[in-house]
Amino acid sequence: MSKPPDKNMPQDIKRHAARSGVYVVLGQAYKLLLRFGSFAFLGRLLTPGDFGQVAMVTAILGFFDIFKDGGLSTAAVQRKDLGQQQATMLFWLQLALGLSIMLVVMGLSPLVGWFYHAPGLIVITQVLALRFFVGSLIGQHQAQMQRALRFVALMWIEIFAMTTSVLVGITLAYNGGGIWALVAIPLTESLCLGLGVWLLHPWRPSAPTRTLGKEVKEMLSFGGYLSLYSLTNYFARHLDNILLGRFWGAQSLGHYSRAYALLLLPIGQVTAPITRIAIPTLSRLQHDPQRYRSFYLDALRGVAYTTIPTVFALALLSYEVIGLLLGPQWHEAGTIFRILALSTWLQGVGSTVGWIYTSLDQTKRMARFGFFSSPILILSFLVGLPWGAQGVAWTYSITILLLIYPIYAYAFAKSPIKVSDAFFVIAPVTGLSLIMLGVMWGVRATLTSNSHFLIILFTSLAGAFTFSILALLIPYTRTDVIRFVRILRRP
Repeated sequence: MSKPPDKNMPQDIKRHAARSGVYVVLGQAYKLLLRFGSFAFLGRLLTPGDFGQVAMVTAILGFFDIFKDGGLSTAAVQRKDLGQQQATMLFWLQLALGLSIMLVVMGLSPLVGWFYHAPGLIVITQVLALRFFVGSLIGQHQAQMQRALRFVALMWIEIFAMTTSVLVGITLAYNGGGIWALVAIPLTESLCLGLGVWLLHPWRPSAPTRTLGKEVKEMLSFGGYLSLYSLTNYFARHLDNILLGRFWGAQSLGHYSRAYALLLLPIGQVTAPITRIAIPTLSRLQHDPQRYRSFYLDALRGVAYTTIPTVFALALLSYEVIGLLLGPQWHEAGTIFRILALSTWLQGVGSTVGWIYTSLDQTKRMARFGFFSSPILILSFLVGLPWGAQGVAWTYSITILLLIYPIYAYAFAKSPIKVSDAFFVIAPVTGLSLIMLGVMWGVRATLTSNSHFLIILFTSLAGAFTFSILALLIPYTRTDVIRFVRILRRP
């Protein structure tokens, strides 16, 4: 039976979330610049092989990431009511999972070295395993802050953590730390995140009890299906790295992983904060279909208007971006970067279907779709593998494009949203982006400078100007812009 909306929720949660989103997106802009800066420094101080070795280990650790909290953090965010006893039990369960996984990974680390024929990866795997324990200490605190809609506070904590970790990594790399600079970054970031959430959020767990309770069992079921989906999705997201590392080596994987990471970086900086706001907001609106649909489509517009033109621009300027940030030794990554852009132009908006499954407590359906889509993506990796990193990039991109409609159709089937709703959001933005791309191509063709920076600067300015003017002149897209501005300006 449906429960009434939470009476303690702000009267206009949509406006509250939008206002929070503005501050969080500004914070993400800083993080994006910081990450690009770290790419530029580390890409010149380290080699593709260094990045490839770390990518080998993180691809394996990604499997254990699935089980590090059993989906309990997301379950806590999605839950309408969460008492001290339930939150405490989730905390201790996560802590036990994190500690257990850390010990298992350390014990299995020799197998990582054997699999990749690289004994040096054993110690790296053991050190990186520490983040499972650290992460288990902060999951529920982050969930509690999201439930309380303290998105801006979380943003400041993450800025502190990222800034500190990047400075530590660059310092180590500059002083000859080599691959250990890349190892230090995620560990430092996890430690700083833990310090920040424990200091700024007053919640503390109580002593654990022996009985789980009905509510905790329901959240375990929710988290279990979420983990099951993550398990199937793991192979679709990481097997390409594992196969390239095993059969083509660290150098090839280094180019592939850096190209993919650099391409997804601006997308992640947009979708991550919006996701953090969208899931708790939609969870509280799940009993109000009209407001649920309205909020989702407004959030989807925010993702589409930022990620789609960005990916188009990055695809055109792939060699200049790679050359500016990483240096001339990364030229192959520029080609891979452009190929992967074929699929990632819709990856940002496609990721929003996860909001639907999670907020409507449909993680079981989410897992079912994973059993359908993951084997198809795995097959695409195997088909492209004989042609190396570029072959895998081509087959993956084509497969993702073919899966877009099934992804949306299945996710929306039991929600207040229709596929046509999403289409009428995405199609106009894509059209504007294609026109923008044509203008940028023309500008780029007229530039005679050999400076990557100047080419990127003038071409990007032309693209941004074209997209902005068209968005304001065309009635349909102008309505989108006016709607968003009104949401922000309301007191």
